[in-house]
Amino acid sequence: FRKMQSRRASAAVTIQSALRSHFCYTEHIAKIVCAITIQSCFRMWTSVREKKRHAKLRCTSIKIQAVFRRHLAILRANKLCEFRAMLQSGNIMEAELVACVDIQRCWRSVLLQRKNRAATAIQTCFRGYRDFLQYVVKTFSVIQIQAFSRGRLARCHLRRLKQEKQEAIDQDMILQNAAATAIQSSFRGYRDFVRYLMMSFSIIQIQTCGRGYLARCHRRRLKQEKQEAIDQDMILQNAAATAIQSSFRGYRDFVRYLMMSFSIIQIQTCG
Repeated sequence: FRKMQSRRASAAVTIQSALRSHFCYTEHIAKIVCAITIQSCFRMWTSVREKKRHAKLRCTSIKIQAVFRRHLAILRANKLCEFRAMLQSGNIMEAELVACVDIQRCWRSVLLQRKNRAATAIQTCFRGYRDFLQYVVKTFSVIQIQAFSRGRLARCHLRRLKQEKQEAIDQDMILQNAAATAIQSSFRGYRDFVRYLMMSFSIIQIQTCGRGYLARCHRRRLKQEKQEAIDQDMILQNAAATAIQSSFRGYRDFVRYLMMSFSIIQIQTCG
């Protein structure tokens, strides 16, 4: 029964440790899944916000470019109209000057467009580099936060495992102490039982010897009393026999006396 109880206790401790480790593992997995979900939601929200901002900036830049191009087209149309009017009026030198000015303006506009494209490309690269740096910093921060949280969870899990191990060791020590106490109590009970048996056997032997001695003394007394009774009977029988003999002798002597007296009387009467 004690072996079965100890096996049940060890099995219960094993099942409890397995369940606690399973619960801790599931809790750790759930926390990791929650952290990954939060990170994905944050990244999704950040990407959506960046996309909206980029789309808004793109729409704004497209509108500004369309307005500016329409303004340039209107200016070019006005210049063409003025150049045609000059050609029709016969002012060739002035038309040539206007044409040179337009060519220079177009070349400057081309140079300005190239500069704008280069500046846009440089700005795009710089913004991409800046966003990449922000992404790297955020990723590093998120990784650091994940590492810190995972380290904290791992330390908590390790502390919990150490505590469970210490509890299991304490439980084993309690079971060992209980088993040692049970063994000691059983041994002491067995030792006391053996002492009790030895004392009982000794007492029974002493009682047997005492009762035998008392029985022999009683038997001897009974024999002595019986012998005394027999002797008393013999004495009484002897006394009775003596009394009977004395009575019989007295009667015999009395009869003899009577016969002698009668004989004497008869003799006297006859004489």
